[in-house]
Amino acid sequence: MRNSLPGLLFLVTFNVISAFAQVGLEQYGYVNKEGITPVSIFNYQAKDNAYVEARYNYEALNSFSIYLGRTFAGTRGPTYSVTPILGCVFGAFKGVSAGANVAIEYKKLFFSTQSQYTRAFYESNADFLFAWSDVGYQLREWFYVGLSTQQTYQPQGWSSQIEPGIALGVTLGKWTFPLYCFSPGDNLRYFVVGINYGVAASKRTK
Repeated sequence: MRNSLPGLLFLVTFNVISAFAQVGLEQYGYVNKEGITPVSIFNYQAKDNAYVEARYNYEALNSFSIYLGRTFAGTRGPTYSVTPILGCVFGAFKGVSAGANVAIEYKKLFFSTQSQYTRAFYESNADFLFAWSDVGYQLREWFYVGLSTQQTYQPQGWSSQIEPGIALGVTLGKWTFPLYCFSPGDNLRYFVVGINYGVAASKRTK
Protein backbone atom coordinates (compact mmCIF):
# COMPACT_ATOMS: atom_id res chain seq x y z
CA MET A 1 0.00 0.00 0.00
CA ARG A 2 1.42 3.37 -0.95
CA ASN A 3 3.18 5.44 1.70
CA SER A 4 3.11 2.61 4.23
CA LEU A 5 3.14 -0.79 2.55
CA PRO A 6 5.51 -2.03 -0.15
CA GLY A 7 4.53 -3.84 -3.29
CA LEU A 8 5.06 -7.30 -4.62
CA LEU A 9 8.05 -9.32 -3.47
CA PHE A 10 9.73 -11.28 -6.25
CA LEU A 11 10.90 -14.72 -5.19
CA VAL A 12 14.68 -14.91 -5.18
CA THR A 13 14.80 -18.07 -7.24
CA PHE A 14 12.51 -18.25 -10.24
CA ASN A 15 12.21 -20.14 -13.51
CA VAL A 16 11.57 -17.63 -16.28
CA ILE A 17 10.84 -20.17 -19.01
CA SER A 18 8.77 -23.26 -18.20
CA ALA A 19 6.58 -25.81 -19.95
CA PHE A 20 4.29 -25.58 -16.94
CA ALA A 21 1.85 -23.00 -15.67
CA GLN A 22 3.13 -21.12 -12.60
CA VAL A 23 1.05 -20.37 -9.51
CA GLY A 24 2.15 -18.06 -6.69
CA LEU A 25 0.57 -17.26 -3.32
CA GLU A 26 1.96 -14.50 -1.11
CA GLN A 27 0.83 -13.47 2.36
CA TYR A 28 2.41 -10.53 4.18
CA GLY A 29 2.07 -8.90 7.56
CA TYR A 30 3.10 -5.25 7.80
CA VAL A 31 4.09 -4.47 11.36
CA ASN A 32 4.38 -0.96 12.83
CA LYS A 33 3.42 0.86 16.02
CA GLU A 34 -0.25 0.77 15.05
CA GLY A 35 -0.39 -3.00 14.69
CA ILE A 36 -0.33 -5.56 11.87
CA THR A 37 -1.91 -5.12 8.42
CA PRO A 38 -2.35 -8.19 6.18
CA VAL A 39 -1.74 -8.04 2.43
CA SER A 40 -2.54 -10.96 0.13
CA ILE A 41 -1.39 -11.57 -3.47
CA PHE A 42 -2.22 -14.35 -5.91
CA ASN A 43 -0.60 -14.66 -9.35
CA TYR A 44 -0.93 -17.13 -12.18
CA GLN A 45 1.18 -17.44 -15.33
CA ALA A 46 -0.08 -19.76 -18.06
CA LYS A 47 2.14 -21.89 -20.29
CA ASP A 48 1.76 -19.29 -23.05
CA ASN A 49 3.03 -16.60 -20.58
CA ALA A 50 -0.37 -14.92 -20.14
CA TYR A 51 -0.39 -13.46 -16.62
CA VAL A 52 -3.05 -12.58 -14.04
CA GLU A 53 -2.57 -11.14 -10.57
CA ALA A 54 -5.06 -10.40 -7.76
CA ARG A 55 -4.31 -8.33 -4.66
CA TYR A 56 -5.98 -7.32 -1.40
CA ASN A 57 -4.96 -4.35 0.80
CA TYR A 58 -2.22 -3.53 -1.71
CA GLU A 59 -2.91 -0.16 -3.34
CA ALA A 60 -4.97 0.94 -0.32
CA LEU A 61 -6.61 -0.54 2.75
CA ASN A 62 -9.87 -2.43 2.19
CA SER A 63 -9.31 -2.46 -1.56
CA PHE A 64 -9.00 -5.22 -4.16
CA SER A 65 -7.17 -5.11 -7.49
CA ILE A 66 -6.91 -7.36 -10.52
CA TYR A 67 -4.22 -7.15 -13.23
CA LEU A 68 -3.69 -8.83 -16.59
CA GLY A 69 -0.46 -8.98 -18.56
CA ARG A 70 2.06 -11.13 -20.40
CA THR A 71 5.55 -12.23 -19.39
CA PHE A 72 8.59 -11.89 -21.68
CA ALA A 73 11.60 -13.87 -20.51
CA GLY A 74 15.04 -15.06 -21.49
CA THR A 75 17.91 -17.23 -20.24
CA ARG A 76 20.92 -16.13 -22.31
CA GLY A 77 23.41 -14.67 -19.88
CA PRO A 78 21.39 -13.41 -16.92
CA THR A 79 17.91 -14.91 -16.64
CA TYR A 80 15.21 -12.25 -16.76
CA SER A 81 11.47 -11.73 -16.91
CA VAL A 82 9.50 -8.60 -17.78
CA THR A 83 5.73 -8.51 -17.23
CA PRO A 84 3.77 -5.39 -18.25
CA ILE A 85 0.42 -5.31 -16.41
CA LEU A 86 -2.82 -3.36 -16.64
CA GLY A 87 -5.66 -3.51 -14.14
CA CYS A 88 -8.30 -1.90 -11.98
CA VAL A 89 -8.70 -1.21 -8.25
CA PHE A 90 -12.03 -1.34 -6.41
CA GLY A 91 -13.28 -1.17 -2.85
CA ALA A 92 -12.31 1.75 -0.59
CA PHE A 93 -10.04 3.00 -3.42
CA LYS A 94 -11.35 2.98 -6.98
CA GLY A 95 -9.17 3.52 -10.03
CA VAL A 96 -7.09 2.08 -12.85
CA SER A 97 -3.44 1.11 -12.79
CA ALA A 98 -0.62 0.22 -15.19
CA GLY A 99 2.83 -1.05 -14.37
CA ALA A 100 5.55 -3.64 -14.88
CA ASN A 101 7.20 -6.41 -12.89
CA VAL A 102 10.87 -6.98 -13.73
CA ALA A 103 13.23 -9.62 -12.34
CA ILE A 104 16.87 -10.39 -13.24
CA GLU A 105 19.10 -13.11 -11.82
CA TYR A 106 22.78 -13.77 -12.53
CA LYS A 107 24.56 -16.50 -10.60
CA LYS A 108 24.04 -15.56 -6.92
CA LEU A 109 22.97 -11.97 -7.58
CA PHE A 110 19.37 -10.92 -8.17
CA PHE A 111 17.51 -7.70 -8.87
CA SER A 112 13.79 -7.06 -8.99
CA THR A 113 11.64 -3.99 -9.37
CA GLN A 114 7.94 -3.28 -9.60
CA SER A 115 6.55 0.04 -10.73
CA GLN A 116 3.03 1.29 -11.32
CA TYR A 117 1.00 4.38 -12.01
CA THR A 118 -2.43 4.36 -10.39
CA ARG A 119 -5.14 6.89 -11.23
CA ALA A 120 -8.10 7.41 -8.90
CA PHE A 121 -11.62 7.72 -10.29
CA TYR A 122 -13.25 9.92 -7.68
CA GLU A 123 -10.65 11.13 -5.16
CA SER A 124 -8.80 14.34 -5.89
CA ASN A 125 -5.03 14.36 -5.40
CA ALA A 126 -5.01 10.55 -5.00
CA ASP A 127 -3.10 9.51 -8.14
CA PHE A 128 0.36 8.11 -7.46
CA LEU A 129 3.49 6.55 -8.94
CA PHE A 130 5.03 3.74 -6.93
CA ALA A 131 8.22 1.70 -7.31
CA TRP A 132 9.81 -0.96 -5.13
CA SER A 133 13.27 -2.28 -6.00
CA ASP A 134 15.38 -5.03 -4.44
CA VAL A 135 18.96 -6.10 -4.97
CA GLY A 136 20.36 -9.08 -3.14
CA TYR A 137 22.85 -11.91 -2.89
CA GLN A 138 22.20 -15.62 -2.32
CA LEU A 139 24.67 -16.43 0.49
CA ARG A 140 23.46 -20.01 0.67
CA GLU A 141 21.00 -22.03 -1.38
CA TRP A 142 18.48 -21.45 1.40
CA PHE A 143 19.43 -17.94 2.63
CA TYR A 144 19.75 -14.49 1.04
CA VAL A 145 20.37 -10.88 2.11
CA GLY A 146 19.74 -7.63 0.27
CA LEU A 147 18.85 -3.97 0.13
CA SER A 148 15.50 -2.51 -0.80
CA THR A 149 13.96 0.85 -1.55
CA GLN A 150 10.45 2.14 -2.04
CA GLN A 151 9.55 5.40 -3.76
CA THR A 152 6.12 7.00 -3.90
CA TYR A 153 5.43 10.11 -5.98
CA GLN A 154 2.16 12.04 -6.09
CA PRO A 155 2.06 14.28 -9.19
CA GLN A 156 -0.65 16.63 -7.90
CA GLY A 157 1.32 17.79 -4.88
CA TRP A 158 4.80 17.27 -6.34
CA SER A 159 5.53 15.20 -3.25
CA SER A 160 7.98 12.32 -3.17
CA GLN A 161 8.79 9.81 -0.44
CA ILE A 162 11.75 7.41 -0.43
CA GLU A 163 12.03 4.60 2.10
CA PRO A 164 15.28 2.57 2.22
CA GLY A 165 15.26 -0.90 3.69
CA ILE A 166 17.21 -4.05 4.41
CA ALA A 167 16.06 -7.59 3.70
CA LEU A 168 16.84 -11.20 4.40
CA GLY A 169 15.01 -14.40 3.64
CA VAL A 170 14.96 -18.16 3.94
CA THR A 171 13.93 -20.49 1.10
CA LEU A 172 12.80 -24.03 1.86
CA GLY A 173 11.70 -25.90 -1.23
CA LYS A 174 8.79 -24.03 -2.79
CA TRP A 175 8.40 -21.81 0.30
CA THR A 176 10.11 -18.44 0.85
CA PHE A 177 10.05 -16.52 4.16
CA PRO A 178 11.16 -12.89 3.62
CA LEU A 179 11.74 -10.29 6.32
CA TYR A 180 12.10 -6.56 5.58
CA CYS A 181 12.89 -3.56 7.77
CA PHE A 182 12.09 -0.22 6.13
CA SER A 183 13.35 3.17 7.37
CA PRO A 184 15.47 1.36 9.99
CA GLY A 185 17.22 4.52 11.17
CA ASP A 186 14.21 6.53 12.37
CA ASN A 187 11.03 6.29 14.44
CA LEU A 188 8.93 5.52 11.34
CA ARG A 189 10.54 2.10 10.88
CA TYR A 190 8.29 -0.83 10.14
CA PHE A 191 8.69 -4.49 9.28
CA VAL A 192 7.31 -6.72 6.56
CA VAL A 193 7.06 -10.45 7.26
CA GLY A 194 6.06 -12.75 4.41
CA ILE A 195 5.14 -16.33 3.62
CA ASN A 196 5.32 -17.08 -0.13
CA TYR A 197 4.59 -20.25 -2.03
CA GLY A 198 5.28 -20.94 -5.71
CA VAL A 199 4.57 -24.10 -7.68
CA ALA A 200 4.42 -25.33 -11.25
CA ALA A 201 0.93 -26.59 -12.08
CA SER A 202 0.09 -29.76 -14.04
CA LYS A 203 0.89 -30.06 -17.74
CA ARG A 204 -2.87 -30.26 -18.24
CA THR A 205 -3.19 -26.62 -17.15
CA LYS A 206 -4.20 -24.39 -20.07
